[in-house]
Amino acid sequence: MASTLEDKDKIHDLLSSFCDNMDLQRFDEFAALFTEDGVFYADDVGQPKGRAAIRAFAEGILPVEGEGPKRKHIMTNVFVNVDGDTARSNSTFIMVRESASEIVIAAAGRYEDELARDNGVWRFKTRRLIIDFRMDLGLKAYQAG
Repeated sequence: MASTLEDKDKIHDLLSSFCDNMDLQRFDEFAALFTEDGVFYADDVGQPKGRAAIRAFAEGILPVEGEGPKRKHIMTNVFVNVDGDTARSNSTFIMVRESASEIVIAAAGRYEDELARDNGVWRFKTRRLIIDFRMDLGLKAYQAG
């Protein structure tokens, strides 16, 4: 069994992978960060449940590479509480995006997570996105399907 410090390190990797996979539009890898029945509560943008729906959600809201503004998620102030094969984490994020003339802060907020060790791998059971402020994010409209 891994130590609490090892678990926290793996959870930090999970949180970083969420941002990287979203920014790089690696949708399969992004969806695999969730348990099979995981839920992504994405503020007022959508609430997909299950890996297939989460993948479709991410692919459905992001502009195709080269057809919309590039964006980058930056995560900080991470707190993790491990309890055996479950954990909770809270983190703060800012998202920057390009505009016609400069890089702007497009959104800031926090994530509240319930995590589960799934076949030895830490995954999101639920990830709740809470946006404290935002501007035009350059997203496509999400169509639940």
